[in-house]
Amino acid sequence: MKRLAIVTDERIDANISGVATWLFYTKPILEQHDFAITLIHPGQFQSIPLPTYPEISISLLTRK
Repeated sequence: MKRLAIVTDERIDANISGVATWLFYTKPILEQHDFAITLIHPGQFQSIPLPTYPEISISLLTRK
């Protein structure tokens, strides 16, 4: 099994955007091809809304 980490500034379940759509459709395809996928996103960290684009969260610390 191959391992792949995808780091993004968006959460799949919180935003509807090109990045979220790509992740939503690509992750299952990669898993069917024997990839173990790890998603790293702002929802896993303490974060605040981006001041000029509040739909996007930015992380302040490396741990919750």
